[in-house]
Amino acid sequence: MTERFVLLVVVVAAAWLVVRWWERRTPRQRGRLEPGVTLVTADWCRLCGAAMAALERHGVQPRRVSVGQLRGVDIRALPTLLVVDARGRLVMRRSGRSVIESAGQVAEYLSKVPG
Repeated sequence: MTERFVLLVVVVAAAWLVVRWWERRTPRQRGRLEPGVTLVTADWCRLCGAAMAALERHGVQPRRVSVGQLRGVDIRALPTLLVVDARGRLVMRRSGRSVIESAGQVAEYLSKVPG
């Protein structure tokens, strides 16, 4: 009985870790993103204005793109912030309320990047 319980706990923990890793992985890009900071928004998005204001308060001037204009990137929530390096690699992605909460982190990251 105890062995079955331990096995069940191990299987559930392994499944939880796999799901957590899968959700946090960097999504594959089908298109090429422009280097810099892009904020993906929509007219109906309630948090997009607050996200833009938080970024601007921290000195970040993102390129604002409507979700309908963006191709090749999987957008699951709005607002979505995409930070792309000079080689076109996605180095930071935040979605929803975490865009607002991470505005200082984004500004700090950008201050360390040359150029």
